[in-house]
Amino acid sequence: MPARRPASLPPTTPTASIFSSPGDGNPGKQYAVGRVSKLPGLYFSFPVTLDGRFVGTVAVKRDIANLARGVVAADAFIADQNGVVILAGDKSLEQRTLPGAPALSMAKEKLALQYKQTAFEPLRIAPAGGDFPEVVQLNDGPPLALASAPMLDVGVTVFVPRPLPELAYLKLEQRRYFLLLLLAGGMFIVAARALVLYLRAMRLAGSRPKRPARRRNRPITPRVPSWPT
Repeated sequence: MPARRPASLPPTTPTASIFSSPGDGNPGKQYAVGRVSKLPGLYFSFPVTLDGRFVGTVAVKRDIANLARGVVAADAFIADQNGVVILAGDKSLEQRTLPGAPALSMAKEKLALQYKQTAFEPLRIAPAGGDFPEVVQLNDGPPLALASAPMLDVGVTVFVPRPLPELAYLKLEQRRYFLLLLLAGGMFIVAARALVLYLRAMRLAGSRPKRPARRRNRPITPRVPSWPT
């Protein structure tokens, strides 16, 4: 008999697609705007099995507002698995798409259900020209180095730009030192790694139900963990 969808699932759960992966025995993940709360979040789902048989799914929602401080401090931005920027230190980048993002070819019905909008303006990320192909321009801005850290288990990619306006003024004899200076300024990589670790810890925390503490000489009473919605 196929497992029924539990009645206790949060009403803000965005779409049924997040539950298909647990049904196959794999965790699911998805960014979406809540149907009822209208608040964006990262949704994670985990399979529940009994004697090796799939019996249901546990869903967890994590509010992305908790990431805002770190994103702003690093002047970073985060894109979901559809290439939509869901959080950014520069708010003008939010709800825009990366070049070639899967969201650009999604049906409008799916976009409306998941993002509560159907039109997205693409970001312009292009080589800045010159001798350094690693240097790009974001929306025709000044030259910058853009570090990225994909997180397949969370379903997002963290981007941390490092502006390099001084590149335009480098003399020819200084250019050979540019890459060394870029590596020496590795704090933007550290910032990206910190956001990656936070997101991964957030996901793992949702996958571990709380267990009641064992008390000496007292029977253990099973309790159902309360999952945030």
